[in-house]
Amino acid sequence: SIAFVVRGCLRLYRIDDEGEEHVLRFAVENWWINDAESFRTGLPAQGNIEALEDTHVLLWAHADWERLKRDIPAFYALDSHLA
Repeated sequence: SIAFVVRGCLRLYRIDDEGEEHVLRFAVENWWINDAESFRTGLPAQGNIEALEDTHVLLWAHADWERLKRDIPAFYALDSHLA
């Protein structure tokens, strides 16, 4: 899935083989976040997304996102910027 942060703050992080956390990105209000590799390939996510405070997001499943890209040209353009 892909999320748009309406309110709050999220972080995407991964845990390496030694058990250490690595923060890959933060998403605050009006930002997008997802595990891009998982979203594109359909493979299980390697990252974790955690809310760092009370957060409200809009969430789209992959199939819904693909439908939006197909039906609304602006979403297709947006998708290329999020990659």
